[in-house]
Amino acid sequence: MISENLKRIREEKGLSQMQLAKLAGVSQGLIGQVERGSKTLTLPTAKVVSDVLGCTLYDLLGEDTEKTA
Repeated sequence: MISENLKRIREEKGLSQMQLAKLAGVSQGLIGQVERGSKTLTLPTAKVVSDVLGCTLYDLLGEDTEKTA
C-alpha cells in the first residue's frame, strides 16, 4: 500500500516529510495525507517522489511481496 511504502522508504532514507516534499516539489501536507491514506499521488508525482527516494514506482506503489506471495 502506498501509504505504508512511502513512510517506510522515506524513513529508511532518513528524510522528514518536509525534506521529501521540498525535494519532490510538493507540499508537506500532501506527503502527510498520502502517508495517512487520505490522498493518493498522481502517477507523474509518484514518479518524481520515487526518483527522489531512489526507488522504483513498483517499490512505492506495489504491494508487499511477502503478503502477496
